[in-house]
Amino acid sequence: MIEVTRTVEIEAPVETVWATVAKLDSVEQWLDAVSKATYNSEQTSGVGAGRTCVIKGFGTLVETVVEWKENDTYTLDVEGTPFIMKTFNGTWKLEDAGGGRTRTTTTLRAQAAFGPLAGALEKFLLRPQLEKDVASAQRQLKS
Repeated sequence: MIEVTRTVEIEAPVETVWATVAKLDSVEQWLDAVSKATYNSEQTSGVGAGRTCVIKGFGTLVETVVEWKENDTYTLDVEGTPFIMKTFNGTWKLEDAGGGRTRTTTTLRAQAAFGPLAGALEKFLLRPQLEKDVASAQRQLKS
């Protein structure tokens, strides 16, 4: 299992940043990699809410909220990942940084499949990709 975490500060209050990241179907408006996002559940927030994202050059991912703390944190479990991934999930955590700023921490976790090869896949393939993805998502959210 690998975990990639990155934190940035955004010039906006927590409530403003939360309004952006917690509206699950709006991710296509601020994250270039997502060409379309739609709710796949009647629930649009909280544990059990879900979305389907079409990722440019990749395909479709189905994400379900497994943790939700209003104006603070949510975690999505992801299905539809490449066959080399056994599990994948991501967490957004927001904290008041003072002065109308928000400290945003994004964590992606992945576990590779293929038993003995998993360590090498995680180190040489998954970790570099997740680091790139986290940095890109935070840069785009910040702008």
